[in-house]
Amino acid sequence: MFLEKNASQDMENPEPLEEAPWKVRIDKIRERSPANLENILSYWSDPNKSRIYQIVDAVKKPENQKEIEHIKETLKVTINTNLEAFLAISRDEKIRTLAELPDRCNVFKYRKESEARLNIQPEGNEKDPELVYGALTHNTRLDDQCGGAPIYGDTIFILKTENIENRTTFTLGDSSGVKGPNEIVTWDYVAPLKFIRDHFPRLQDMYVEAQIAGGVRLDDIEEIKIKIYSTERREEIENDPDFNSFKTKHPEIRISFIEIKNNSQNTKL
Repeated sequence: MFLEKNASQDMENPEPLEEAPWKVRIDKIRERSPANLENILSYWSDPNKSRIYQIVDAVKKPENQKEIEHIKETLKVTINTNLEAFLAISRDEKIRTLAELPDRCNVFKYRKESEARLNIQPEGNEKDPELVYGALTHNTRLDDQCGGAPIYGDTIFILKTENIENRTTFTLGDSSGVKGPNEIVTWDYVAPLKFIRDHFPRLQDMYVEAQIAGGVRLDDIEEIKIKIYSTERREEIENDPDFNSFKTKHPEIRISFIEIKNNSQNTKL
């Protein structure tokens, strides 16, 4: 009877699941995010540093507050990459991190250094895998057709917000240039950074970088867009065995082509 009683108690009061290591880090950043946002805006508004002194005032204007709220409602994280990386995920069932690439080069080293400065460095194991990097977008035509960081490639993974919003942090610009942990925010505080990036020309060569903890798997992907420059290239992709294997195995992920012809862009399924 003693054993049966304890077994019943265990069923009614199961031990709590072990908390993901990245959650502790994200929660700490979330607590600091209001102050961190003020710090970032103040930094870019300091006339003594030749920054853009109108930024804080612009963010506080009522008409701009409405736009910032709209941006917040339509935020998406995208990952710009090349077609080869897209075809690789049909085999890997996930997006590879820099640590998993065959030639990790110096970029991985710089990433680890910036992660340490920002206090977001993962353990690099199954429970706490290496970060995946993306960029922030919202529903503008440019973002829709180019992704958040087009410099990294013409294949765009659009991620499901509900899957990643609680495990993603953001910096204004590439995090390799960020100096410390007071320059990073979580999802609820990032919309003003996207607003100033889009509206101030001196910031438009930057992007709002996303650092995604916990890895990115196929069920985190909402849509894939592939930018092409000729009909022949589209046909080549559509005849690729890996491409067709992916479409067959994952019909739930929408794939579209963005055709670039005569300086115009058209999205076609």
